[in-house]
Order: sequence, then structure tokens, then C-alpha cells
Amino acid sequence: MEENNRPFSIAILAGGSSSRFQSEKALMHFEGQLLVQRAVSKYCTLSPDVFFQLRKDQTDIISAIGDIEGYDVGIYHDSREGIGPLSGIVDALKNANHDHVFMVAVDLPHIDERLVRSLSAMMVKGIDVAVPRWDAGYLEPLSGLYSKNLIAPLETFMENGARGSKRANGKRGPGIQYAITRLTDSGHRATFLNVEDFLREHGLERHYFANINHPQDCIFSAGD
Repeated sequence: MEENNRPFSIAILAGGSSSRFQSEKALMHFEGQLLVQRAVSKYCTLSPDVFFQLRKDQTDIISAIGDIEGYDVGIYHDSREGIGPLSGIVDALKNANHDHVFMVAVDLPHIDERLVRSLSAMMVKGIDVAVPRWDAGYLEPLSGLYSKNLIAPLETFMENGARGSKRANGKRGPGIQYAITRLTDSGHRATFLNVEDFLREHGLERHYFANINHPQDCIFSAGD
């Protein structure tokens, strides 16, 4: 897929620990498909460069990806673990073939082409990141479009944060929402898609941005 006549990559982030799920979320069935299969079938139609960002020990997911026929999907491993999604985003920016990368968590089953196209239209020259933002100020950074220009500042921010104390969830290092806020404070340009306006425009419900944290979430989301 192209934005402003420039192609971009799509990184499917699946390296989380799934601690609340007690198993690999990417291998959970949702509406008749594994989440990993659902992601591949959706995103490979939008970009020539689609890949998974995984931990090295996620051999079951790697095997499941290999079983998906008809698609050319890359697999890259996280360079560090225990820091949170920010590390995966930085690694994905490095691994992508194009200057802009749509990042999406594998456990966001409702995200689709409508959001990708809306964000890509906002990613004009000089913008480093485009993410959805709710009226209350909460960001949806795991369904956003990022520029490779952010590699160096995010790495610096991550290294500084990793030397600090652990966050409330037990992971060491800064959260991605806080990182985006600090980036804009330091002069990097961000643009935000108003979530409520986007949902109204496309006739969508709030659970469009809902992620899956427990097995019962698959049942609720599929039937909602």
C-alpha cells in the first residue's frame, strides 16, 4: 500500500508475553481463524513488505506462520526482551524495507484497511508518527504509523528508561505512550487521528480498538 505515492511496511507485533492469556494469543482462534492467520490475510493485501516481530522463543508462532500458504511474510526477532512494545517498535523500524511502518499488535483483530488508509493520508512530509487518539487523550500506539526518523530518539529514550525503575506492570523501561509524548515535546512532529470521529465516519463501535487479553475476549469480540 502507498501513502502519498510512497510505499510503507507493515509490522505485526506479536512478541508480548501473553501473561494474562496463559498461552500465545497469536494462536487463538477468532472468527474461524488463528489471530496470526487473520493478520496475514488482512495486511498482505495492503503492503508488499509485511513481517512479524517476535521473541526468539516463539517457535509455535513461527511454525504457524510457515503453514500459511499463498503469502510472503517475513519474521524478525526482538533484539531485547522485558522492556515492552517500545523495543519491538524500534526493532521493526530497523527491519522494515520502507521509511514508514504501520505497527499493529496481533491481538487487535478488528483493525483493518480503513484505519491504515486514514493514518496514511495524514502522514505528510515532516510527520514522524501518526496514531489514533481518544477525546480523553489516550493514544492507540499499537495501531499507528511510524517513521524511521524515530529510531535514534526512541533508542535513546529506551536506553535511558531501561536504566530507571520498573513500571507498574513489572516491565523495565518507558511506556510507548509516554515516549510519543516526549518525542513531540522534543520537536518531532506527530499527528493524531481522532478516534471518535473515525468511528462515527465508518459506522464502527468502540470495540474496534479492543485487544484480546483473555480467551473469553475472543468469544465476546466475535459475537459483539
